[in-house]
Amino acid sequence: MPKILPTAGYPWPLYRVDHAALLRDYRGAAGTRYRLGAKASPTVPPDKLGAIDCSGFVRYLLRRQGVPIVDGSQAQREWCEAEGLKRSTPDALSLHDDVLRLAVLPVTASRRVGHVVLVLNGQTIESH
Repeated sequence: MPKILPTAGYPWPLYRVDHAALLRDYRGAAGTRYRLGAKASPTVPPDKLGAIDCSGFVRYLLRRQGVPIVDGSQAQREWCEAEGLKRSTPDALSLHDDVLRLAVLPVTASRRVGHVVLVLNGQTIESH
């Protein structure tokens, strides 16, 4: 699967995915409750999700696209680094450039992650 090679900075752009399918899954999951620690298999239809947390939702959406991302917001941040995905600037979150980005918020001095979202063309894709 080809990687997007972005400019240096933060957050990380991700693999190329079918944006229409990803957004269809996101919209199909509308109304899904947030529950810390809740996960879902990518085989579950979006309208059948019971509850899910932020990293589980990112993992769910990306695994449905064939991206082998791990679970857990901190682990997802580390996965991006291990995959060699480059950081882009925070300003990149508002770009309309068809690049799917994973943003981790906030990253504290201890490098811990509090929340993780996907961003596409200025639109956040998240569970909350």
